[in-house]
Amino acid sequence: MILLKSEKHKVSPIVSDLNFLTEQQCDDIIKLSKKFYLRSGGIGDAKSENNLNIKGDYQKKIFQQDYSPGIRKSEIRWFDLDDSTSWIYEKLIKTINRINFENYGMSLKYIETMQFTEYSGLHESYYREHNDCGNIHDQSNFVDIRKLSFSIQLSEEDSYKGGELEITNWDESIFVVPKQKGSITFFLSDMNHQVKPVTKGIRYSLVGWVNGPNIK
Repeated sequence: MILLKSEKHKVSPIVSDLNFLTEQQCDDIIKLSKKFYLRSGGIGDAKSENNLNIKGDYQKKIFQQDYSPGIRKSEIRWFDLDDSTSWIYEKLIKTINRINFENYGMSLKYIETMQFTEYSGLHESYYREHNDCGNIHDQSNFVDIRKLSFSIQLSEEDSYKGGELEITNWDESIFVVPKQKGSITFFLSDMNHQVKPVTKGIRYSLVGWVNGPNIK
């Protein structure tokens, strides 16, 4: 089952679309998230994964979560696919197809269940430097791996302080992801990145990962 197109590799490791969602759509996602269980953010263990087919069109991968406050302090909700959330998954697939065609040219297959994340100034929430695919050398026998990551900004830029998403580029320069409400930023899953501590207000985001064949 191939959902996402593969085209010629053109290489742009970080790509932002500042107008991916309207302000109303961002507010709708924040409201929708309240129906999903709130839990402390953890660190995924790729060795204990399960793949589930969803309505024949999507798959989601559930990682064993270990709470690691030294690395991450945030609250998350798994933004499951259902009748009320399918529109955002469908919109994402269209955008991923376009972004992949224009910039990456990777062979991609499915989106994992997205993660709605709350970074609170009250708790000075953060996520220290990490990447989203772990050690590639430990995954040499995996059929599919995380290839493309994305982060959607849901909060008004002036509603919180801190919380910058910083991505370490190939030349070791730091790219600060736009904070514009409704923007989406894509980057390769093996790129190191971090969320700086939020010192005031709440930063809401919706993040996810696109998987594809390990060998191409």
